[in-house]
Amino acid sequence: MKGLLAMFLASCVQWVQCQDSCGRPVISTRIVGGQDSEDGRWPWQVSIHEISMHVCGGTLISNNWVLTAAHCVSKEKIPLYILYFGRYQQQSVNSNEQHSKVLQIIRHEDYVNEENGNDIALVNLMSPVVSSDFILPICLPRSDLEIPCGANCWITGWGHINEGVSLQSPGTLQEVEVNLIGRGTCSSLMQIGASSSVTTITNKMLCAGVPGGKKDACQGDSGGPLVYFDNGAWMQVGIVSFGEGCGRANRPGIYTDVAAFQSWITRRVSGLQLVSPAVPALPSPEGCRSGATVSMGVLCHTLGSLFSLLLCILILTD
Repeated sequence: MKGLLAMFLASCVQWVQCQDSCGRPVISTRIVGGQDSEDGRWPWQVSIHEISMHVCGGTLISNNWVLTAAHCVSKEKIPLYILYFGRYQQQSVNSNEQHSKVLQIIRHEDYVNEENGNDIALVNLMSPVVSSDFILPICLPRSDLEIPCGANCWITGWGHINEGVSLQSPGTLQEVEVNLIGRGTCSSLMQIGASSSVTTITNKMLCAGVPGGKKDACQGDSGGPLVYFDNGAWMQVGIVSFGEGCGRANRPGIYTDVAAFQSWITRRVSGLQLVSPAVPALPSPEGCRSGATVSMGVLCHTLGSLFSLLLCILILTD
């Protein structure tokens, strides 16, 4: 009987953890064209420092792993890195902040440079972080999940607020809303007024921006997240990789497609919370579904979690 009760209680804990898991900030009410964010609104945002200077963004995906761009980090500099979590302002005291040095860096084995793709890396923390209202991992998409073209996404970071213009003190985390752009449309835009060397948008990249430009990531935002909200939780669909200038017309930002690297990530990091589509679909060469309605699954929608919910109801009504 004690063993059965213990199983029931463990199942309750599993269900509660599922409900209070990734991508759900407790607090939710400059990037080019952006605005100051609210403290705690983006609790997965990471600031990667080299010695004492912010160099890139990143995303907390578990209590001891961070996702970022390969061009942001290198194994040779491991002793120089400090990662900050729960940070809101770069030149201010952040009472909700934690930090960690780096234990290990795993860059994608096929990464050469940003333009050729595979711009993705995992950073293993020396000191695991403790979840709080201001520090929480993001959800990640499964490989077969695609969101509609034109979907509203958000980018966040402490990078330049315009080409050559640094974020002013106190260095408040910036946020800006952009739209997901299909790969074909993105490639066509990149060719308008382009030189002979036009960037190829591969099937492992995403594009996002707004008509006419003026809203974009910039230097210092690299490695940070492009996130999308659905079904009560945020998921990271892209990693800030590169672009031609910042906020220029017909030059969308280019992002690493996180869903395309789902198996690469999960082979190295266990226990991640993934979002899957309710109805599996064939991948689109556009990287998003044109004219489609959002058809997303739910987080933790496994038989185990549903069974756990039933057990919790039985216990609570006993």
